[in-house]
Amino acid sequence: MGVHGIHHVTALCGDPQRNHDFYTGVLGLRLVKATVNYDHSEGWHLYYGDAAGTPGSIITFCPGYGAGSAGLGQLGSTSFAVPAGSLAWWQERFESHGVPSFGPEEDYEAPVLHFVDPDDMPLELVESGETSGTAILGLHSVKLFSRDPMQTFALMREVFDSREIDAQSDQIRLSVSAGGPARLVDIVAKHGAAAGRPGAGTYHHVAFRVSDPDELVAMAERVKALGLHATEIKDRTYFQSVYFREPGGILFELATDGPGFAVNEPADSLGTHLCLPSQFEDQRAALVGLLPPLQLQNGQKLP
Repeated sequence: MGVHGIHHVTALCGDPQRNHDFYTGVLGLRLVKATVNYDHSEGWHLYYGDAAGTPGSIITFCPGYGAGSAGLGQLGSTSFAVPAGSLAWWQERFESHGVPSFGPEEDYEAPVLHFVDPDDMPLELVESGETSGTAILGLHSVKLFSRDPMQTFALMREVFDSREIDAQSDQIRLSVSAGGPARLVDIVAKHGAAAGRPGAGTYHHVAFRVSDPDELVAMAERVKALGLHATEIKDRTYFQSVYFREPGGILFELATDGPGFAVNEPADSLGTHLCLPSQFEDQRAALVGLLPPLQLQNGQKLP
């Protein structure tokens, strides 16, 4: 029992069209689900990932926020894996699209290119895995700006069965899975840093993979045994999940691998419909009037 890698990362952004155009048009990710925020149904919740919406490839956004500021108690950045030798191509692409970037530089013996999205949210590309092509392969790692790095480290070892695989002067790298992609977490000590302020350009939470609902229940009990509050199981349509705030202040989610994004939309046309959870279907007409229009890469407009 334990977690099996990173499931997804969720962040806050400003304009949904600008966000969509960057993540699909510049980064080449697929919009795999256009739905609403289950807790604030008047706003979009946009999911991007690989063609199938595979757990471990997903980054999601809730638009409509004013600017925030990164700091303690938040994720500091998310890294995507790209094929070896592709960073020069990405650097040229970012330059042609006016995307600020710097690097590449070596980090844990892998070339890394740092960049920001239109809301100035920090992101990275890390050469890893495949040796041909340039397309993003999925998530690689996340950085945690913990208020209490050692307590975060202890939780990840005790609850997630993570193992330390490297350390530098200001951070510890953990593996949250025995192998495979989207499994690395860096706990960063930022001495004297201010607390983060939620808003556009900041991360909301990171979700970790569990296999099925039974494992979700078992992992939630592990969290509670440490005296932490875990929510009831939430039905997010595409997965079931539990949320809790770890001792360093960062919001964690545990999310099941299934049933997946094709549960209410054909696999070959993911992200081309406004998909509402069942509890909001009777409000569809009203929500369509509230959601700002979103034009997809193929020219189709949602909602």
